[in-house]
Amino acid sequence: MAIHGVEGELLNANDFTQQRQTLGFGFVSPTIDGQKQGKIVTKNSQLIVNDGNYNRIVIGQRNDGTYGIKVSKNNTDALTTDNSNLVMNSDYNMFKIIATGTGTVYVTGAGQFTTTVSHNLGYTPAFKAFGNYPTAPAGAFYALELSIPIDSTPTVNGYSTYAIMRAYADSTNIYFSVWAIGGITNGNWPFRYYLFQETSN
Repeated sequence: MAIHGVEGELLNANDFTQQRQTLGFGFVSPTIDGQKQGKIVTKNSQLIVNDGNYNRIVIGQRNDGTYGIKVSKNNTDALTTDNSNLVMNSDYNMFKIIATGTGTVYVTGAGQFTTTVSHNLGYTPAFKAFGNYPTAPAGAFYALELSIPIDSTPTVNGYSTYAIMRAYADSTNIYFSVWAIGGITNGNWPFRYYLFQETSN
């Protein structure tokens, strides 16, 4: 680990402290032979991580006085790029995963088959669910469509289908259901879900 000044010169601890107090900033630059040199800069109430070419991570106070974190994509500068080139921006809320799990719905012929997963949050949460069916390609999972419980023959865009796997939630549970008309493969229909802290309404 080496400490460099603003012109790239090697500093001892006393020089670094004096320069930082004088100019209001400083940086620590780890140097490894044969690798691009990055640096960590503290400046104007900000911590900036530079990969040797671009400022990739910015943490701290912005020009408007607010605080936050920005992380940019490769070859873009987190200080100046627009939101499309950020992989993380604390100005925007992110879904917070509080639980995840897997399970199966066991189907035997025609009818409606449901597996219930309790969450007991006391509100209807936002969630994301994926499902599979016995004859699907191994490892292939499909996003389950948004739906509400129905009692009629399942259709997709008005066309009858052999089966639909759906997921829905209330303030207590997530329900994974298969509506099967018949002529489908019996067995376990696996699913995976991600449960978020945020509400769905």
